[in-house]
Amino acid sequence: MLALTRKEGQQVVIDGKIVVTLLRARGTGKARLGFEAPPEVDIKRREKYEGVVNSIVKGPFNVGNPSDQSSSDQSTGGEIAAAA
Repeated sequence: MLALTRKEGQQVVIDGKIVVTLLRARGTGKARLGFEAPPEVDIKRREKYEGVVNSIVKGPFNVGNPSDQSSSDQSTGGEIAAAA
């Protein structure tokens, strides 16, 4: 992990494509960041990203008929076997 100290208005450039600007710093431990990135770069807060990933991982077990799962999936506690 790279840790940087920035003043308001200063920027960090990532891979020549993403610019992160410190818009405002508060004494309460909060900072407001601005991100500039190409449209194909998806930017999410970590808690939102983890929520999306968790819903994708859990999705097959929350949707559909449980009888559709193979017996091998049920015997491993719901793990999905990799398709060959």
